[in-house]
Amino acid sequence: MTNVTFRVFNVKYYRKLGPLNEQYAVSLMLYLDENPGSTTTSLKDISASYYVIKKVAEQLAADDLVEMEATNEPGGKVIYRLSSKGKKIAKKLKEIEGILEG
Repeated sequence: MTNVTFRVFNVKYYRKLGPLNEQYAVSLMLYLDENPGSTTTSLKDISASYYVIKKVAEQLAADDLVEMEATNEPGGKVIYRLSSKGKKIAKKLKEIEGILEG
């Protein structure tokens, strides 16, 4: 495969995978699959930065992979969970993880 062909291949699949290309996106989806209804505080296991988690979650939400629910609690607590589409993708990600682990 030439460099030009490889770049075209990468661009094509980069666009298709969209938000999953973001750092922590796969980790966030797998975490939410195992811990539905997580808050930002509990997501600090993935990244210590609130802003990183918020940015990735918003991008996943824009593609209907994650649902974000604001609560009326002080401090503007947000609850994160996978959408039905996100659950399907998380299931496939776990399958891939299993294949890689052998």
